[in-house]
Amino acid sequence: MRSIAGSDEAPCRFLLGARREVLPPPSEFSPEEIGWVDLDTVATETVGKDVRDYLARLLRASEPYATGPAAAYVDLIAEIAAPRLVRREHEGRAWGPFLLAGMFAHYLVTLPNPPGNAIDAEAHAERATGDLPQILERVLDTRAAEFPLLRPLLAVLARSRGDGMPLTVLRRCLAVVVASGPGGVSEEDCQRTLREASPYLRTGIEPTTRVALYRLFHQGLADYLRRFPHSKKTPLGEGEEERAVERALLDGLLAPQTGEAADGEPADRGDSWAEAEPYLLSHALAHVWAAGSVEWAERLLTEPRFLVRFDLDEDARALELVRSPEAQECLRLLGMSWHAHARFGSAADRAARLAFDAYRLHLPAWRVEFGQLAESLTPRDGARALPLSWATGGTEDHSFRQLTIAGGGSAQCAAFSPDGAVFAAGTFDAVLFWETDAWQPVARWDLRGDGRCNSVAFSPDGRRLAAGTAGSSGPGGVLLWDVAGEERQAEQLTGHGQGAVLAFSADGGLLATGGADHTVTLWDLTGDEPSHVVELLPEDHVEGLSFHPEEPVLAVAGHAGVRLYDTRSWEPRAEGEEPGIVFSGWVNAVGFSPDGRHLVIVDSDGDTVVLSTDGYEPVHEVAQPYQSISGAVGFTSDGTRMAVACEDTIQICAVERGAVTATLHGHTAGINDVVFSPRDPLLLVSVADDETVRLWRVTDREAPGERRLLLEPRRVASSPTAGRVAVLDGEGELSLLDLDGGGRLGSVPLGTRANPWQVGFSPDGETLAAYTNDGGLHLVRSAGGQPVVTRLENEDRAFPVTEIHPLFGGPEDKFCFSSDSSLIALQVCERAEDLVWAITVWDIRGLRQVGRIALPERADSFEFAGPDRLAVVVGGVLAVFEVPA
Repeated sequence: MRSIAGSDEAPCRFLLGARREVLPPPSEFSPEEIGWVDLDTVATETVGKDVRDYLARLLRASEPYATGPAAAYVDLIAEIAAPRLVRREHEGRAWGPFLLAGMFAHYLVTLPNPPGNAIDAEAHAERATGDLPQILERVLDTRAAEFPLLRPLLAVLARSRGDGMPLTVLRRCLAVVVASGPGGVSEEDCQRTLREASPYLRTGIEPTTRVALYRLFHQGLADYLRRFPHSKKTPLGEGEEERAVERALLDGLLAPQTGEAADGEPADRGDSWAEAEPYLLSHALAHVWAAGSVEWAERLLTEPRFLVRFDLDEDARALELVRSPEAQECLRLLGMSWHAHARFGSAADRAARLAFDAYRLHLPAWRVEFGQLAESLTPRDGARALPLSWATGGTEDHSFRQLTIAGGGSAQCAAFSPDGAVFAAGTFDAVLFWETDAWQPVARWDLRGDGRCNSVAFSPDGRRLAAGTAGSSGPGGVLLWDVAGEERQAEQLTGHGQGAVLAFSADGGLLATGGADHTVTLWDLTGDEPSHVVELLPEDHVEGLSFHPEEPVLAVAGHAGVRLYDTRSWEPRAEGEEPGIVFSGWVNAVGFSPDGRHLVIVDSDGDTVVLSTDGYEPVHEVAQPYQSISGAVGFTSDGTRMAVACEDTIQICAVERGAVTATLHGHTAGINDVVFSPRDPLLLVSVADDETVRLWRVTDREAPGERRLLLEPRRVASSPTAGRVAVLDGEGELSLLDLDGGGRLGSVPLGTRANPWQVGFSPDGETLAAYTNDGGLHLVRSAGGQPVVTRLENEDRAFPVTEIHPLFGGPEDKFCFSSDSSLIALQVCERAEDLVWAITVWDIRGLRQVGRIALPERADSFEFAGPDRLAVVVGGVLAVFEVPA
C-alpha cells in the first residue's frame, strides 16, 4: 500500500476485514501502522446497535422500503430483528451478524407483499434468526412459485468443485436434477434464476476460456444444501442416498461424453474431450469419487483423450476405484511420468510421453494408441512430433499419486497430524499443508527468514506444530506454533546451528531439540509457555531424536552413534560399553517403534539395524541398496511395518522379522523423509529432492527384496558400423542393444555401482570403452562380430588406469580413439594431492602404453587428428603431438 501511495509520508488508510486465521498476526506490525478491531470481543449490545443501523440502511436503499407504505416501518423492523440476528442459534456455528443482516434484508425485499402496517412489520421482523439456512428457507418459500429452479440450482452449485461451475455444465446438471425432459433447461431460465440467486453466489472467471463460474459464497450454505437438496423437511441420508444424487449429477456432467446430446439426440462424439469445459478436465474425477462410480472411473482412466488432458493436481481419488487390467495398465503409465504430465501444457506432449512410457513398460497397444494420438493432436502449423522407434530403461514408479509443491522446490521433512487428517511438509522457506481426503493444499506458513525447514512434527494431541530450521541468515532453531490457537505467530526457541531436529514425548509434555551445535535442549510444554528443562551435551552433531513411547528413554543419534538418556535424571543410560551408547558409527535416522519393543537405526554404511529394547542388543540387520549420508525411517501406527529410505529407494520391512517385504521405486532424487498415515496403515508418503511428494499403497505382494528395476541407462554410445548401441547403467552393467528394435544382444557386469562417466565405440565398431568415476576404464570387444560380448582383462582386472582420480568431475571426455581404432588416449590425474595431470596413449591390441604427455593443468579437450597425431587444448593453447606408430 505504501508503494501505491507513492511514499512513506503519503496518507493511505484502508479497511480490511477477514477471518483471524488468514490475517498476519498483530506482532508483525507496529501500533502506529495498524489498528485492530476483534469483532468477537465487541460487546453484544454494541454489535446489536451496529447491526440495527446496518439493516435499516440496507432497507432504505431498496424498494419498496425507500418509498411507499413499508418505508414507515424500517426502524421498527430493524429494532426487532437486530437482537435475533446477533443471537447464536447453534453452539459452534457463528454466522456473521452483518452477513445475516444482509441476507435478511434480501428476504424482506423479495417479499411479494411488503408490510403495510405495524402488525405485519412486527411479524416479518420476528422471523429474523441467527441461522443463515433458516433465512435461506424463508426466501425459498416466498420465491418458489416464481422461481421453481431456485432450490435445485443452489443444490447443484452446493456440489460444485473448485472455483465453481460454468453455465453450460450447470444447465446439464440442472436438467438431470429436475428431470426437465428432452428440451432440457433453457439458458434464459437458468440465467434468470442465477440473477435471483445472486446474493448467495460468488462468481469468478475461468482463466483460459474467460467464462463465468458460479458457486455458493459460503461453505456453511453449501453443507446445508447438500444435506437438504429437495426440501427442508427431507434430509438426505448418508451413504447410498448421497451417492445417488452424485450419480445423477454425474450423468448431466458427462453427458457430452456418453454419445448422447443434452437434448436426447445422438451425438457425434469424435474427440469429445477436445471441446470439454475446463471444469470437466479439472473436476470430473472428483465427481466420480463422490458418486462412487467404478464404471465411470474405468471409462475415464481408459480413455486416452481424457488422460492427455485432465488436471493431475486436482482431486484424483477416483483412480483408486479402478480394478480392470486395462485400467491398471493406464495407472502404471500415468505413474511413470506423473510429475512431467503435471507440468506439460500440451495434450500432444502428454500423449507422446505416454507412448514413450508404454514402450518401456512393454504395452504395445497403448504405445500405438498414444503415438497416433500425439500425431493427431500436433497442430498443422506446429513442429511435427518425431515418431518413437523404441525406448527402454528407467525405474518403474510404484507410487499411486504425486503432489507437486507449488512454486517449485523440494520438501525436506514430513509429518501427519495425529488424526491423519492433515499432512505437513517442510520446504526451503515454508511449512505446507494438505488435507488428506482429496490431497488438496490448504495452507502455507512462511518461515520468514528462518531458513530451510529440516524437521517438522505435530504434538501427540495435535495442539502444537514444531519445525526445526537451518537458519538462512542466523543460527537456525525451532519454531513452535499453537495450532489450536487463533493466531499463527510462531514462538522462536533456541537455535541449534545449521539443521535443527526435534521430537515430542509420547504424552506431549516434552519437546527435545538438537542440531549441529552438539547440544540437545529439553522444553517443558505443560505450562502456558515453553520452559527450558535441561541441556544435554552428547558432543556430537545431532541427526535424530526419538522418545520411547512408554519408558523414560530418549535416543539421540549423530555422526558418532546412538546414545540413550534417562528422561528422569537426564543421565546416560547404563546400556552399552560406554554409558548410554548402544550403536557406534554415522547414523542417518533413528526411531522407536510405536509399541516400544524395537529401536531402529539407519546408518550410512548401507544397513538398517533393529535393536530389541530389552537390553538394546541387535536382533536384525537389513542391508540397504546403497550407501548414503542421508536416510529416514517411518513406522505404521501398529508398529508391524517400517519404511526405510536410502537415496531414491524405499524398503518396506516387517519389524518383527527384519525381512524386506517390498522395495519401492519412483523418486528420481534423494528421499528426505517417509511417514505412514495414522488412520490408514497402508498409506505411505515420502518427500524428496525431485520436488515431489509421493503417495504409496504398501502391500506385501512383492517378493522380499524384489527390485522391479528396468534398465537404468546413464551413458549411451552407438556403434558406427554394426547397428548396435551400448548402454552403461547405474547398476554397473554394460549392455549391447540392437539399434532397430532395442533387443539385448549381450551384457557384461563391470562389478561397480559407481556412476558411469563415458561410453564410446572405436571407429571400426569393434572395441567399446567404458569409464566409471571410480577410476576404472573397461575395454570390451564382440568376438568375431557375433552378438556375444567378452571383456579384455589384464591380471583379472579391467584396463589398469585406476590412477584416474574419481573426485574431479566435469563434462570433458576421459578418453578418445584414434581413427584407425588401434590407439586410445586417456586423461589421468597421476598425483591428486599435487594436481599433476597427463594424457597417456595405449595400444589397444597389446594393452601397452606407447606414450605420455605431461600437462600443466587439466586439458579442456583432446582428440586424435588422423592415426598418428593428437590435438590437445589446455590453458587456452592448442598443441598437436606426434604419436609413434
